[in-house]
Amino acid sequence: TGFETEMRKTASNPSIVTAKEIEEKNYKTVDEILADIPSVNIVKQGKDSIIDLRGQGDKAKQNVQILVDGVQMNSLDTSMTATPINTISPDSIERIEVLPGGGSVLYGSGTSGGVINVITKKQTGPRASAGYSYGNYRGNTYEVSAGHTIGKLDIDLGYTRKEIKGYRKYNEEDSDYFSGKLRYDISDDHSLTFRYSKYNSDSEIPNSLTKAQLGEDRRQHGKKSGDINKWDRDKDEFSLEYAGKLNDNIELNLTGYFQDTDMHYKMFTAATNMNMKAAFDDEKKGATAKLKYKYGDGSSVIFGIEYLDNELHRKQLISTPRATMANIDLKATKESISGFVLNTYKYQDFEFIQGFRYEKADYDMKRKSFGNKLKLDGNTKDADNFAVELAVNYLYSDTGNVYLKYERGFTSPAPALITNRYATTHPDPTKAGVYYFNDLDSETYNTFELGFRDTFGISELNGAVFYTLTNDEIRSSGHASNTQHSIENINLDKTERYGFELSAKQDIGKFTFNESYNYVHAKVKKANDNGEKLDGKRIAYVPNHKLSLGVLYSFNERFNIGGDVVYKSAVYLTNNNEGGKKNAHAVANIRANFKATESLNLYAGVNNVFDKKYYDYVSYSSSTNEFLYDPAYERNYYVGFKFQF
Repeated sequence: TGFETEMRKTASNPSIVTAKEIEEKNYKTVDEILADIPSVNIVKQGKDSIIDLRGQGDKAKQNVQILVDGVQMNSLDTSMTATPINTISPDSIERIEVLPGGGSVLYGSGTSGGVINVITKKQTGPRASAGYSYGNYRGNTYEVSAGHTIGKLDIDLGYTRKEIKGYRKYNEEDSDYFSGKLRYDISDDHSLTFRYSKYNSDSEIPNSLTKAQLGEDRRQHGKKSGDINKWDRDKDEFSLEYAGKLNDNIELNLTGYFQDTDMHYKMFTAATNMNMKAAFDDEKKGATAKLKYKYGDGSSVIFGIEYLDNELHRKQLISTPRATMANIDLKATKESISGFVLNTYKYQDFEFIQGFRYEKADYDMKRKSFGNKLKLDGNTKDADNFAVELAVNYLYSDTGNVYLKYERGFTSPAPALITNRYATTHPDPTKAGVYYFNDLDSETYNTFELGFRDTFGISELNGAVFYTLTNDEIRSSGHASNTQHSIENINLDKTERYGFELSAKQDIGKFTFNESYNYVHAKVKKANDNGEKLDGKRIAYVPNHKLSLGVLYSFNERFNIGGDVVYKSAVYLTNNNEGGKKNAHAVANIRANFKATESLNLYAGVNNVFDKKYYDYVSYSSSTNEFLYDPAYERNYYVGFKFQF
């Protein structure tokens, strides 16, 4: 909510990962942390990780909102890139909150899958730390941080350097992450916090492998001599936050922020002598104001207003020595302003929740495509949307609650999706290869959810069942069957997702056990008549089943060992389900932590203990009837230390 709230007093099924758990499990990237959360499914695509909740598949780029300290991180150009989640150092994270299923009233567009909020550390007093780790497929990681409190001013600085030599040849990345935080405590009830972070990475990515190449050597790069596949990424973030308690009943939070993400991609294919260069720039400027007013015993209302100006610039050149195949220059802006209210009224042991949000988004598009006879200049579009939340939460005991929730939310389209392109083979030569503006609608969803949380004997248990019906879901389709388009962005009439989530935890003596099971069924209920015959088809890259089991044994306060097993069922590789299902796998990991002194912690671990051969990503081409594979790590190990003083 933007204000501290007890977990059982929310009509949702959140998962929380704390800094202590991050340190115990020795995570080195944010997607590693999220992959272990029961409700999260990671979809790997090249360099990027798509973070999926509740069966969004590759639509998760648009329909799962990712925040850092309450500031939205999602990229505007969802047609080409995913949110660069691994720009954050796990060492700087206080906790991660995952709220599956909805959140449009508080967070706006793009939350039908849910919301992930990464919260950075807030510390006081003198402190410093230094750490190093090495893994045979992780490479070297160096971390240092320092902080100090001088009167009312607190200073925090952190730096992380990674030199990754990946599992496959030509799978390398060097990255630097710097973060700084200044917090000034005006008084006990009022503070100002300025945050800045800088991320830079240079990486080389291997090609996907054919079945034959897998048989030869699954660690090969898959490239021909002279092939190049490189990414450079730079990200700068600034934010200024005021948090104040005006009196016993009123809290106020004001945040302003700026983000700038630059990505450059270079690919050269020696066999065809084809060269591709692409540059992406995503710039965000925004502000949020939230006020919470407490009235009565346990009742409160939150008022908020948000403004976001998100600008995208994409340049892309594809050429051979003989011809320019594409030369695209796209500039787009999405400017939105919204207001919302969320009221929680407590009557005896019941909480009644009502929320409403209105959002107005304005688009401006300029697109030049020199190879495709197009120049669109200054086309504008607007989208008005609203969200509604109604819920009742029954606090039936000091530890337990059960809730029932209905939510109506929305996702307004990204700017790059509001144009289509005719096929270069179009029978009308005036249309061949030409872009034009489509009439894409915002997608809307209706979610019904029933959930609970309680302690039964020695076990903490929580779960939820859900059903989501989405109207006008946005889908990008290449090469429609009528051969009229090479790029066509359309609205599907109806898609549905339903399932349940169940998690448990037990502390028994020196043992801590964790178990979870997630079931998701995601399909197209009714599609437009675009010739792809999607009616009744399952949504790609969504596993029906995810099961995880974990155990931690603490010999004493200084030494513990742990392990976990995660199983994911096979997924369809295309939305029309051609190529069938692939890539079911179960992976086991073990780890150990030893606190040698009050300041020095040593750790080590083995991932994929049983050397399971599986894949980060599998794709299928119906035109060539060919599968392509991105192999995941085989058995691998890591060791490291962290010194705090």
